[in-house]
Amino acid sequence: SESSMLPHQSGQNLPLGVPAQDLSNAVPGIYYSAVDPSQTVVHPYMLVPPGTYEATNQYASTIASTISGDSHTETHADNNMEADTGVRDSPGLQGLVRDYYRNLIPFHEIQNYRQELSGMLGDLGLYIPLVVTLSLRKQIGLAPTLIFSGLSNIITGLTFKVPMCVQPMKSIAAVALSSNLTESEIMASGILTGAIVLFLGLTNLITVINKIIPNSVVRGLQLGLALKFFSSALKLLHNSGKPSWSYENWVHWDGYLMGMFTLSFALVFVRSRNVPTALVLFLFGIIVAAARVAHAGEKIVFAAPDVHVVHFTQNDFKVGILEGAIPQVPTTLLNSCIAVCQLAEDLYPQRQTGVNVRSVSTSVGLINIIFCWFGGMPMCHGSGGLAGQHRFGARTNLSIIILGTCKFLLGLLFSAGLLELLKFFPQAILSALLALSSFELGAASRSGMSGSPDEIRAYLVTCCFTAFMGTSEGFVIGLVAYYLVAFFSMFVGSDEAIEEARSNMRTMKSDLVKYLTSIQPPTFSSRQWKRSSLSSS
Repeated sequence: SESSMLPHQSGQNLPLGVPAQDLSNAVPGIYYSAVDPSQTVVHPYMLVPPGTYEATNQYASTIASTISGDSHTETHADNNMEADTGVRDSPGLQGLVRDYYRNLIPFHEIQNYRQELSGMLGDLGLYIPLVVTLSLRKQIGLAPTLIFSGLSNIITGLTFKVPMCVQPMKSIAAVALSSNLTESEIMASGILTGAIVLFLGLTNLITVINKIIPNSVVRGLQLGLALKFFSSALKLLHNSGKPSWSYENWVHWDGYLMGMFTLSFALVFVRSRNVPTALVLFLFGIIVAAARVAHAGEKIVFAAPDVHVVHFTQNDFKVGILEGAIPQVPTTLLNSCIAVCQLAEDLYPQRQTGVNVRSVSTSVGLINIIFCWFGGMPMCHGSGGLAGQHRFGARTNLSIIILGTCKFLLGLLFSAGLLELLKFFPQAILSALLALSSFELGAASRSGMSGSPDEIRAYLVTCCFTAFMGTSEGFVIGLVAYYLVAFFSMFVGSDEAIEEARSNMRTMKSDLVKYLTSIQPPTFSSRQWKRSSLSSS
């Protein structure tokens, strides 16, 4: 019987102890052995599942013969199994449905359903303030953003077997708030970013670009955008964040005192697993807004969602590439495609997640290329969002599918009334939430300070020019400054420093050559696509 025991390779983790009478709807495949849970029993046409019955050893020799190619024994074994257990060649509808949901969501990895539901709230700290602020300023539509971000969550949940987040593109959102971009300019930024990421992912150029753009420049860009983000948060307060000591500026729902309390609460509980900070503050703001609506005698009217096709001009795409795509693409490649794949592998090493650089970049690209045409806010995945949802308790894609369904229904049924209600939302709470988001974006750039002195200077140069001049200017100036210093370091300085700089340049050149020679063009055969995705993973 030992010859029939093969190493487990199916990725399934099915329970032991299936009684013989449950075999009528058994699905062909690979299951754990009843003798040794670390081994499996395999049959290409029929399944001998682990069970409490005594027939496992009886079929071991026939299965071994089947694997070795004895067709006579195979037929005899099949007939015996049908006679003894009633197993059929076709699994039946019930078995197909059970196998489909078992492969769709790894229910056996869910530790607690309450934690799974709590985990889906782990990334709302960024989603809520950005969507609410841009909607109130009429730079995006609330209904299409909720509907299409919900669909993106559902599609992502069906594609990846991890709690993969779908979050707004932070760089585009920061530029939109600071530069007051129009809806068509924001959507053009998303479409161009999605197209670039999709192309780089399908051609495997994503790793080459990530090597060319240094980490210090990317992190400096993030910190500069965080400062612009914080400036936009202050402008939501009275007198654009320049307080006076008048009673109206402080003791009011939109006053500085409420903003201070809200920000303090958010900073204290931002890492709590039991308190979804952004959701609590958002619900509190909704309650205050409802009270203000009632006090003003206004009526909330619920209407059909306003979903429309966005019309673009040539200038929209010009602004989109210069103001939106240039700062967003590097952070998307690093955070949404490369870092998230590494984090998924670290968090779920034993699971077939479907997460690899090509699949994630394809997901980001298609979501924006399709949904931005209809007013959906530019979205991406992110390692921070995945880590946040994991920290709050999510372990599977079930949490993402539920979150997407809630967003979709909210946008489809209540978005019009919700937008009217948000007009009375306390500006102090919204300002505090945006400030917290800017802190998170800035904290994500802290690795820029851990390099060499030259890298730290490039980090600060990029940050300052991004914050005080513009995103595209800051990115280009930071990139030029980095390579200018790297080039002249090979000729200026001590002998040790010159040799180190030349060694670093040779290493960079060899890495680029290696990555360029390993590039393969995209394939469109389903079999080749699956093989390429598995090898990338």
